[in-house]
Amino acid sequence: MLSSGSHLSHGGLVSPYSKFGCINDARKVFDIVPLDCIRACASLAVDSICRNVHCHVVHLGFQNHLHVCNELLNMYVKLGRMDFATKVFDRMLVRTHISWNTMVSGFSLSYDCDSASKIFRRMKLEGFEPNTVTWTSLLSSHARCRRFEQALMLYSEMRRGSIDCTVEALALIISVCANSNALCTGEVMHGYTITAGFEDYCFVKNSLLCMYGKNGAVREAGYLFSEIQLKNIVTWNTLISCYAESGLCDEPFAIFLQLKKLDIDPVVKPNVISWRLTGQ
Repeated sequence: MLSSGSHLSHGGLVSPYSKFGCINDARKVFDIVPLDCIRACASLAVDSICRNVHCHVVHLGFQNHLHVCNELLNMYVKLGRMDFATKVFDRMLVRTHISWNTMVSGFSLSYDCDSASKIFRRMKLEGFEPNTVTWTSLLSSHARCRRFEQALMLYSEMRRGSIDCTVEALALIISVCANSNALCTGEVMHGYTITAGFEDYCFVKNSLLCMYGKNGAVREAGYLFSEIQLKNIVTWNTLISCYAESGLCDEPFAIFLQLKKLDIDPVVKPNVISWRLTGQ
């Protein structure tokens, strides 16, 4: 794997060759590491640099190269320029699942769930079956836009299609249940975490704690907390929040005192959030 400096030095070689009309020589250099050059620019996330390397791609005739186009899509997604990503995508002669998933993910990160849904439907119309990555990105887009009911409907559709649910998608749906007063669905998700073997993931347990707390099921939250073997500061703060939001006065402070006793462990050391939640 080339270092970032190597990426940029190769990119620097392309420019002078191209500038003096030595297109064949420039093509040879760029052809060695075209993807690395684009990835390096994507990691920099500087608009002018990214657009400049795109110009070189077109000038050297790589604009229809599948893998180059996919890297350009990824570059513009990281840059937050879905307008340019869309232009690249629409001009692609051939697309793969990577192409489609990158676009769905990009719109999700841009909080544009309408465009994410539109590209998702277009994907299916053009004969590409959405996979786990596609569904997770689409679910994420609706959760980001706080369209919780639609997110739950999408999850049901995904399960009917026998799509495997990743641990990330599961945690996402649990968080949706927490924000939409969907305790029954959340309890089903809790059962699924066990059958799917995801119950040992700390961030899943934290999501379940939050879900029970926001739905007023503090007894279930307390029981789940006692079952968690490895607790981090998020786990403790989530339980404190559960009790505080339920109007209980003594329990948050009692949990905080337990947390203070573990002050020797930096992983579960009380932080600013712990103090603020207890102060509520």
